[in-house]
This record gives sequence, structure tokens and C-alpha cells, in this order.
Amino acid sequence: MQGGAKIISSLLIAVCLIAGVIMLSLGISDALELSKSTKGYEITTGYFSDYSLYSEGGYDAARKTHTSDTYSLTYNYNVDGREYTITTDYGTSFVPEKGSEREIRYNPDAPSEAVIVGSSSGSILIFMGLFFIIIPVIILSAMLGWLQRLPSRLVPAILGLILIFVSYGALYMIAGSLSPAKIFKYFTVSFSLPLIIPIIMIAAGIYLLIKGIFFSKSNETE
Repeated sequence: MQGGAKIISSLLIAVCLIAGVIMLSLGISDALELSKSTKGYEITTGYFSDYSLYSEGGYDAARKTHTSDTYSLTYNYNVDGREYTITTDYGTSFVPEKGSEREIRYNPDAPSEAVIVGSSSGSILIFMGLFFIIIPVIILSAMLGWLQRLPSRLVPAILGLILIFVSYGALYMIAGSLSPAKIFKYFTVSFSLPLIIPIIMIAAGIYLLIKGIFFSKSNETE
């Protein structure tokens, strides 16, 4: 039974790793293509104006879970006195307050050609790909006993860094910026209860990181 469980676990880890590598590759390819196509674009401020249904949620009988509706977000931006709109190419469950700001990069020669900074299907694929790679690698390392060979203080520190990375990545995908000030501004304008989850995870990651660097080291010394 244990041998069968190990085989199944190994297969699941392999599937997750393969999926992670594929998503990461597609995301990087998309991001490079986007960077190339938007070279020379200028930056302006866009304001959230509307949303539309991207995919309808409901009960998934196969997985026995409920999924939420997701929405495409529309932003207005102004160039030389003329207003344009741009809509996300992905769905999200987080709908910001009207008037919330996002950076928009637009083609100065054709202002209707634009992208939302920090938000694209490519960046989502990169984040998800890294997630599907890092978590299985940790599980595999634990199964093979690699984590036990590390100094005791490194294990919580590594787990803390991963929690911080994953949670901050989630905030980046939601707020569209890596700037703590802009993330905070997004929270003050468009706060919803689920947004507490990545904050709690970041706090837990910081706790594990501090514990691993300082407290575990002092215990080893004693």
C-alpha cells in the first residue's frame, strides 16, 4: 500500500512539474512577445470603469467544488483629450471600486493599442508555473529526505521565503503593481475580505523567515 501511495504521489508530482514547466514556458514566451510588441509605448493612468462576465461559476460535479464567477475588467484612459478603453484578457474574482487606477502602456502612434501594466495572461502563466514548480519540488525534497539534511534553521526560512513570494505574487496579480504603496492604495479603495488571505500568508512567511534566521540559530548555539 505504501509503495502504491508513493507511486501515485510521484506521478502527481511529475504531472504538476510538467504542467508548471509548460505554463512557465508559455508565460515567458508571451511576456517576451508582449515586451517586444510594446517597445516604445508610453505610460498613462487608466481608471476602472466597468466589468463583464468572463466565465460563469457554479458547482463542478467532477471535483465536487463550487467555483466563483470571474470577470473581465475595463479601464478608461485619456490621450491628447481623447478617451479610450481597454479590457483585461483574463478573468478575476476581484472587482475593484470604480475609479481605481492602473498603469496603461499605449502606442503613441495609435493610442487605441494598449496594455494594462502588470496584468496579462502571460504574467498569470508565469506566476502559476512557478507555483506548480516550487510546491512539488518542496514535497519531493521532503519525500526524498533532502530537507532533513539541511541545517534546521534553513527549512523554516526557505518555507517563509516561498510563502512571501507566492503571496506577494498574488497581490501583484490583483493590484497590478509590485509597489507596496500602490498595493496599499488598491486595498484602501477596493478592499474585500478575501484580500486578507495573502496578507496573512505574508505575515506567516515573515514569521517563519525570522524564526529560521534568528531563533533557530540561537537554539542551535545553546
